[in-house]
Amino acid sequence: MIEKNIPPEIETEVIRTLSRGASREDLILSICERTNLNWPEAEAYVNNLEIEYSLQIDTRSIPFMTAFGILIILGGLALLAATMTGIVLSLQTILFGIETEDLVYITGYFLEGGQMLRTSLIFLPIALGMIIGGSMEIFRRIAPN
Repeated sequence: MIEKNIPPEIETEVIRTLSRGASREDLILSICERTNLNWPEAEAYVNNLEIEYSLQIDTRSIPFMTAFGILIILGGLALLAATMTGIVLSLQTILFGIETEDLVYITGYFLEGGQMLRTSLIFLPIALGMIIGGSMEIFRRIAPN
């Protein structure tokens, strides 16, 4: 079989590379160059190792992907806080910031508050998506299959 001719350090490298989520094409190309296998043989070798060591590959990727998910959630929470602050301040400006009956003054508040409100409403779904996506990734990595 082909796998008998491949040094054991390449097997270790393949498992480590797959657990980091690196490009499969780059990995297969590296194996082709180092072992003189053709592409289908190297691809079959990587697929076999991925099946054989799937639990080990997934287990190694849990800390990295969990930390990445936590960072995404924290970024989403910070963006959500900034967005909600923008919404509250713009609504406060629009509803309660008007002190004179001057039409120019009122129009200025609406335009200023409206721009902040539009910007905040654009970032609101992004913030919520970051929080939901990070939570889903953490749940997918930690929860049993």
